[in-house]
Amino acid sequence: MKSATENITAKIQFKLSSTGWIDMEDVKGTVKIINDETKKVFYASSQSVHKDANNWCYVGCVINVSKIPNAISYAVTNAATGASVASWNATTTDKLFGYAPGFSDADVSSGYMVGIDGTWSWGGSLNPNAPQTKHFSPPTCGGTYKITVTVSQ
Repeated sequence: MKSATENITAKIQFKLSSTGWIDMEDVKGTVKIINDETKKVFYASSQSVHKDANNWCYVGCVINVSKIPNAISYAVTNAATGASVASWNATTTDKLFGYAPGFSDADVSSGYMVGIDGTWSWGGSLNPNAPQTKHFSPPTCGGTYKITVTVSQ
């Protein structure tokens, strides 16, 4: 839908510590929505990742972004702050963006992976075949991220 108009009514109430809810007024208004058909917007939460490689332990928080047909570009922002996390053109062959230490394009099974944060530890031995002696638990991730995809018509 290109655009729409909605009529809304809001009931304004207040409550004192000594009373129940008291109606103050009803407010009526109209909201006009105009959609940009060249933008698709999605929201996602970050999830934890873990990888042991060459006697190092890597952990972090990432967002997995699906490839969208007819995409021109992608942008990921923090939904709460509006801060930019990563952006890229759909023509790139890269699959990993943002901050995800220790991870590479080979770790992304499909679509794209955007690193939000991460850390690593050395495993405690110069021998890459030695057992891992330092290890991080997967982090608790959260927050909501806005994924904006610009598409061709």
